[in-house]
Amino acid sequence: MPETSSEIQPYSEINANTSAKELSESDYRLLENIGHGHFGEVYKAVLKTINTGKLVAVKLLKEKNTEVDKKEFFREIETMQVVPQHENVVAMLGYCKTAARAFLVLEYLGNGNLKTYLRKSRSSNIYGNLHGGSGKLTSKDLLSFALGSASGMAHIAKHKVVLLHHTVCRIYVLNICQFN
Repeated sequence: MPETSSEIQPYSEINANTSAKELSESDYRLLENIGHGHFGEVYKAVLKTINTGKLVAVKLLKEKNTEVDKKEFFREIETMQVVPQHENVVAMLGYCKTAARAFLVLEYLGNGNLKTYLRKSRSSNIYGNLHGGSGKLTSKDLLSFALGSASGMAHIAKHKVVLLHHTVCRIYVLNICQFN
């Protein structure tokens, strides 16, 4: 039975070990493809059961995958399950390891990923942002992003989660909440 919004706790009040739910493919509706990576595709989606109507990102394991890909994807799920909620780590809301295509349901960030945001905001002069140039980002913005990254990584390290470089990218350490 779907939970009502009054039964859903704010992210800051739940421990990630218990907040991520085992879901099925019927728990979400895909809206549009918003990206892809080594393991599969990422879609903007709407939850149909838990927290009904909430926009989320659904990461689907690609249809043609190797056993190694599947193991790495499952390891990503297991890693994210042991990282408690933090404002600079994207929240995992649910997952499924048993569907035809395993998937992760993640917090949706409407402004996309930091890498794309930084590239779009880049001045034609690489030092333009540092000395009052016409770039969109200021030194203060860049320091804020660096502090957010460091804060997310410190949170992960505090909980003794061992990560490899590629895992850091996949667990979405920098969640700047719309880059404000």
